[in-house]
Amino acid sequence: VAVDLSSNVTLKAIAYKTGMEDGDVVSGDYTFQLTKVASPVFAPVPGNYTTPKSIVLTSLTNNASIRYTTDGSTPTKTTGTVYIAPITIVATTTINAIAYKTGLDDSEVVTSTYTIHLGDADSDGDGVADNEDDYPADPLRASNNFYPGVGFGSLAFEDNWPFKADYDMNDMVIDYRFNQVTNANNEVVEIKAKLVLRAMGATFHNGFGIELPVLPSQVSSCVATLKNGSPVPLGNLVSIDPVSGLEKNQTKAVVILFDDGYNVLPQLYSGIGVNTTPTVPFIVPDTINLVITFTSPISSDVFVNSVYNPFIFANKTRSTEIHLPNYAPTTLANTGLFATGEDTSNPSSQRYYKTSNNLPWAINIYEGYSYPVEKVAIVTAFLHFAEWAQSGGVLYPDWYKDISGYRDASSIYTNK
Repeated sequence: VAVDLSSNVTLKAIAYKTGMEDGDVVSGDYTFQLTKVASPVFAPVPGNYTTPKSIVLTSLTNNASIRYTTDGSTPTKTTGTVYIAPITIVATTTINAIAYKTGLDDSEVVTSTYTIHLGDADSDGDGVADNEDDYPADPLRASNNFYPGVGFGSLAFEDNWPFKADYDMNDMVIDYRFNQVTNANNEVVEIKAKLVLRAMGATFHNGFGIELPVLPSQVSSCVATLKNGSPVPLGNLVSIDPVSGLEKNQTKAVVILFDDGYNVLPQLYSGIGVNTTPTVPFIVPDTINLVITFTSPISSDVFVNSVYNPFIFANKTRSTEIHLPNYAPTTLANTGLFATGEDTSNPSSQRYYKTSNNLPWAINIYEGYSYPVEKVAIVTAFLHFAEWAQSGGVLYPDWYKDISGYRDASSIYTNK
């Protein structure tokens, strides 16, 4: 009979037979010189359960570390949540995990799905059955509402407003995924977001913020952290309320994620910006985790714009705001720049941040954005962008897709 071994062990054995004396005990030491970390082991084993479970992850490799994800993404030794305690799951969840250790190759990624059938029980008493409740142990929360539903969308900005300048629309590129957490009455109690600053094709040091359609007094807290849990760096360019985490002196609630993108995505090489020049090494972006909690539930009808009102402020000048087309600026914007340069903003007609032929200084793409390389205008890289913009979005609504005749492939940044 073969004995399977996967870690260092001393194996002892004895032979015996009825009618004869037992043999001597013999032993052997088996030492493994492993080059790869043993894959994570899940306990309990994946399967169907009728109660919440605490999942323990281990590796047979001594002192190995483990990272995991529950959002469908693939963990690596630098991405995903570091495993330090059992993972509590109360609804059907798929866990991806990887083990790693300095000096050894990373393990394979192991995927385990736990299907939780809680029946008609309502553990938190909020009127939503546990099997339909994303937060079955929390009476204040019931449902996650993601935008986009799958993956990330993209925001991209040109920072030379009110002039088009090179118009490469890569001066700041931010991927986003928002989650409006609602209660049993479909009221919003919290907003969570993941934001990834992918590129900055700019010499300007630009900041980024989001205006919400609520009063500052309706927000109890706003916390933005990097992937490692540390606060997002903020300088002295903005004034932040220490209690709410919002920007001060605003009519509506304004979240400032950072006031200088280079503090989040550092420029480590020469050239212009980060991740826009193909001949310059790619810098792996960081992820900002944002949690906004409201003082009391707010009707979902208030949040009609799924990305709210995102904007950049250019070149260390807080008042120089650049928003999506026809999105109004915040209280702190310098509206004296309207209708100067190539801008034709007219607040009386609710026209904002567009040229005379409707070209914008910012775009939002639900499915994500492959942006132009440095100094190549977006109208050159994407052959139907101008038609889309000038038609008010009627023509070529899929202008950004990789379809034959839609783009100049040599003008698109593809480094990863």
